[in-house]
Amino acid sequence: MTAQKPRSRRPDAGFFRAAWRAMVLGRCPHCGGSKMFRDYLSLHDRCPVCDLRYEAERGAWLGGLALGYTVGATVALLLAMIEMRWHLIAGTGLDPIWTVAVASLASTWPAYRPAKGLWFAMLYHWDFMAFGDDPPGPVAGVGDPAGP
Repeated sequence: MTAQKPRSRRPDAGFFRAAWRAMVLGRCPHCGGSKMFRDYLSLHDRCPVCDLRYEAERGAWLGGLALGYTVGATVALLLAMIEMRWHLIAGTGLDPIWTVAVASLASTWPAYRPAKGLWFAMLYHWDFMAFGDDPPGPVAGVGDPAGP
């Protein structure tokens, strides 16, 4: 029986530290030692410092996409409510529908990377990410009552 590589999880690192690292700094939610993002949209496969595998399952990035689109939908909803109440957009001579649509799409782009970082911080916090070639989930013996 081979011994599993122990997961060097910091004691009580907490969700907010992982979210800060991934969402704001764009760094690994586990160690903060390296950048998560290869470019604006794509992630590295693993952290070179702690070997955390960013996408342990296929399609793990879809939650980040949903969070990014939520920002755009929220902007659209707020602008539409403001326009319905005070007619600020039409008062400037712009078409309200196109203005709301363009503003919501334009707000989705800068929100995508922080949303993706937040999503991966949530996946990390709830043990849906893996280290090395291990399967996602808690490693036996580290915070697991069934461990040795």
